[in-house]
Amino acid sequence: MQQQIPTCHSKSEVQTVKSDEINEPFELHELSDALRECKSKSSPGEDRVSYVLLKQIPRNCQTVLLKFFNKIWHQGLLPPDWKNSIVIPLLKADRSASDVASYRPIALTSTLCKVMERMAAKRLRWWLESNQRLNKFQCGFRQRRSTIDQSMRLADDAHKAINNKQYTLAVMLDLEKAFDLVWHRGLIFKMRRMGLSGNILNFVTDFLSNRSIRVRIGTAVSNSYELQNGTP
Repeated sequence: MQQQIPTCHSKSEVQTVKSDEINEPFELHELSDALRECKSKSSPGEDRVSYVLLKQIPRNCQTVLLKFFNKIWHQGLLPPDWKNSIVIPLLKADRSASDVASYRPIALTSTLCKVMERMAAKRLRWWLESNQRLNKFQCGFRQRRSTIDQSMRLADDAHKAINNKQYTLAVMLDLEKAFDLVWHRGLIFKMRRMGLSGNILNFVTDFLSNRSIRVRIGTAVSNSYELQNGTP
């Protein structure tokens, strides 16, 4: 995937080229980068395929895996097993074990799926940044940015206001369970409105559809429940 667009294109032409590039087949270096960035200690899903195993496969096996990923990318259909998660509730520090809110749910999903997720997410971030679709003040989930940037902005505004004998007003909102309540259909609608289409849109649409979870405590596993909201 090329990272630069010739400057001779008009703005509309550049966005068209970039929209096409995000949907191109994945290349081997993208798979290698995704595998290198995976945390080896992360637990595998029900298929028991670990990151340690994936990191050790030879080059020819990576090529086969890449073909598999590109077939999914072209068809826009993920294996059904990739959409099933085993959720393990972990008790938070200094919390009551009798309170459901005291537990942090850890979802175990297929590592193969998470590798492809990482590849698709990296392309999506590149597209959003290249097309300037993110607010210039947004710092979360962006490379080379962090919450420290916002703290510095606030401190700078406050210092300037003090020097000018003015006031600084800060309004901070904390959305409870924000990721758990993401509306899938609304998210897909916003992606279309941004100009995303083709493989990336089909992948995300299928990735969010027909997802289910089962809760495991010890050796006991619950019934399967469908997920209609939230970010997997």
